[in-house]
Amino acid sequence: MIYKDQWNKFNSPFKTTTAYFEGISRPSFLMNDFIGYGAYVYQDVAGDGSLKTAGGQVNFSFKHFLGYKRDTVYVGLGVGIGGAQRSVDFTKLTFASQWNGVNIDPNLPPELANQNNKTGFLNLDFGMVFYYSKYDVASKQSKYNFQLGAGISHINKPDISLLSNDERLNYKINIHGRFSGKIGGKLNFTPGFLFSNQQPYNEILFGVDFRQFLQNINLSQNRFGRNQNSGLSLSYGIWFRFSELRDIIPKVIFSMSGFNLGLSYDISLLNKYSGSAYRGGFEISLSKNFNGNKRWYRWGSDY
Repeated sequence: MIYKDQWNKFNSPFKTTTAYFEGISRPSFLMNDFIGYGAYVYQDVAGDGSLKTAGGQVNFSFKHFLGYKRDTVYVGLGVGIGGAQRSVDFTKLTFASQWNGVNIDPNLPPELANQNNKTGFLNLDFGMVFYYSKYDVASKQSKYNFQLGAGISHINKPDISLLSNDERLNYKINIHGRFSGKIGGKLNFTPGFLFSNQQPYNEILFGVDFRQFLQNINLSQNRFGRNQNSGLSLSYGIWFRFSELRDIIPKVIFSMSGFNLGLSYDISLLNKYSGSAYRGGFEISLSKNFNGNKRWYRWGSDY
């Protein structure tokens, strides 16, 4: 579960809540290949007019195990299909045409009085990933691993307009990668990046995470590329968001017996005269990992 609260200087800050479930399964007929599945629901509320977007999506993926000697190599393809509803309360907003020269007329302008304040739309996504894990013979564990992937969201360019005009949601292209290695026996480090393009905007997010294992140390990974350690660990990192340098994002995650509690904060670097006034977004997350020989899954919710 994830909850995010952005730009608290505004009277009605942006608030997003998400809950999700994801899993991996390896039926015997697939040999070394496996399938992934997941779903999430979310609600986003913003502004004085309570502009709300609420929806959900289901995702499916297939990962083909290539293998190379004792190393782990796979390629994966995934699709997602979902839907959402947008709504707004026009009565909470004030328009220039409501000023009658003396005061504000509480009646909505004629052009909005008969407008539908809700609309729904479908959404289609597609993605792919390449994963490689180097096997260390001496320790019988993964020495390091990396992955590189790409995806495109809103393939169908849904119409999200609340008015009668056509307002299409542009494609969003994401390219991402990460590398994970070990420093000594108790510390993992994972640098990574994410590039996003949604015309006419570009964004780059990059940073590094560290994971310190405090007890029950086991840095090996299962076939799914998931750490099998279920002991006590502390993760921390720092990320940067660029179009220009806009945000610095410190984060920390406490994990114990498969439970993960995370905290992060977007420190906005926009100047003090802008709406953010150096304030960003606070995020808290909670999830639970479950491990098995033929399946792995996780549920969580974001506040």
